[in-house]
Amino acid sequence: MPTSRHTRKRIQNRIDRRHSEFVEQLNLGEFTGRFGLRWIGPNDFMYHPDAADPLTFHRKDAAGNVIESVTLGAMTTDGASIPRLIWPIPGFSPWDYGPAHLLHDWEFEAHHRGLNNKSFEDVNLTFAEAMWTLMTNGYLDSEKPKADPEAVYTIYAFVNSAFGRNIWDG
Repeated sequence: MPTSRHTRKRIQNRIDRRHSEFVEQLNLGEFTGRFGLRWIGPNDFMYHPDAADPLTFHRKDAAGNVIESVTLGAMTTDGASIPRLIWPIPGFSPWDYGPAHLLHDWEFEAHHRGLNNKSFEDVNLTFAEAMWTLMTNGYLDSEKPKADPEAVYTIYAFVNSAFGRNIWDG
């Protein structure tokens, strides 16, 4: 009979494979442009796109062709509304994947303003692609975050949950 340690290891291996399979299906995009943040209060910032070169995420298909470009507009942001309770966990701070979190906040903001007709599911998939793009290719000359399929999958699952849907609908 397998030990509980053996069973936990088998379960963990299945979970790890699921996360890896999820990110392997994501297309890598590209971030271009610059931005600034201005602190406006605890955990709230004003995002300012660079007037000459605004932050843009270029979604690509599996062949590397650009299928969509999302250029962020001015907005208030909290870094993707990640609950404070999980900020201390490595990879789960609102700013570990800053440009991807800004993109996600912008896509929700654009939805609320009626500026796009993307679905909730498409926006969350774009967010996952943006996180994986940062881990794989980085952003401009900044340090790349550690490649972490578990973080991508977990954050994607959270924003794709009823919690994320309530924010989307609200």
